Order: sequence, then C-alpha cells, then structure tokens
Amino acid sequence: MTEKTSKNHSFQAEVSKLLDLVANSLYSEREIFLRELISNSADACEKLRYQSLSKKNILGDDKDLKINVRVSKKKKFIEIQDNGIGMSEQELIEENKRLKKDSNKTGSKKIIVLSETHAIDDWKLIVEQVEIENTKDLRNLVDDHKNSNEKICAIIFSVKNNKVALVCGVTSNLTDSISAKDVVSKLSSDINGSGGGRADFSQGAGETENVREFVTSIPNSVKSLAK
Repeated sequence: MTEKTSKNHSFQAEVSKLLDLVANSLYSEREIFLRELISNSADACEKLRYQSLSKKNILGDDKDLKINVRVSKKKKFIEIQDNGIGMSEQELIEENKRLKKDSNKTGSKKIIVLSETHAIDDWKLIVEQVEIENTKDLRNLVDDHKNSNEKICAIIFSVKNNKVALVCGVTSNLTDSISAKDVVSKLSSDINGSGGGRADFSQGAGETENVREFVTSIPNSVKSLAK
C-alpha cells in the first residue's frame, strides 16, 4: 500500500485577503457555494476524460467518471467527491504566485473580487471579476492572459451599480475552437446588453441585478460555444 503524504503551503497575504472577500460575498449564499463545488468536480472529471484520450491506462479499472454527493442531516455536513484530476501541487503554487502578482501589479489599480480557472478539453477558461477605476483598463488585463503560450480564453469583467463591463481575450492558438466575439455576444445578450469585436478580442456591456447568477452561468455559456 502506498502511504499518502500531505504538504501545507500558506497563501500569500494578498491572496488570503482575496479569498476572505470571495467567501464573504460571492459564496455567502449556500446554494451558490454548493454549485461551485460541484462545478469544480465536473472540471476535474472533464480533465480526466480529456487525458484518457491519449493515456489509455489512466482510468484504470474505474472507467466511469463520477461525482458523488453525500448528505448527513444528523452530522450536518455535505460531502462532494469525484474521481477526476485536480490541480497539481506545482499548479497550485503557480496560481498562488499569479494571484499575488495580479494583486500587486502597478499602474492598473484594481482589486480582484473573483478568479476562477476551468479546464475545457485541452484549454483553460479564466474568469475574473475586478474592481477597477477605469473600465478601459480591462483590455490591458486580458492582454496579460492572451500573451500566454497556453491555450486560454480569458473573461474579465467589472460591475458598478449593476452595470457590467466585460472583455474577452482568446490566445491565437485557440481561436479555431472558441471565438471571443461569440463569447461576448452571448454573455452581453444574457444581461440585456450588446458587444462585438474579433475572434481574439471582444468587449461588451450590459446590466443585471443578479451578478451571482451571471457569474455562475459563464462556464456553461462558454462551453456551449466551443467548437
């Protein structure tokens, strides 16, 4: 039997503040928090499914992708378990560094309210909500992701008085699979707005009183547009 070991890593101070903000705002509603946990499990299963296409033995004897939800009213807990692939130790460390870098970046004067990464086939969907003084700077933020060598679709948006400004950037090696223009048109339409642009960059705006619902709908909306 292989003995399992664990390691503890502390979040950077700036990232800890971010997590506190997210936990006490976006995830203060139990339904939203539960949906997010199940969504994370679905991403882990999708990552395993994609890797199984090239790694034949990765599934082992368990060929079915599973998400199990166990509830105990007596002990007052909900347990969510999947058999997918999560982030590696190195990926977690790099994400911690990236969040710290974004929080400290000079010249952009922003606060990251939400940062999520979803695995879709062989590419990543990055969703970030920020508080920023000038919405024109949103393009500079999405360009940081577009310069990556990875396949990335990045959506960055800000909300003020229920008005949403959003941008989407897609790396050049991914535009055959997903179009920033299609993404922004879909998301803007969902919040009674409009948008346009190119396959690699697009921007739009809209208005909604339910920001949480808009945020949780983004991953499925993007997946529905993937070719």
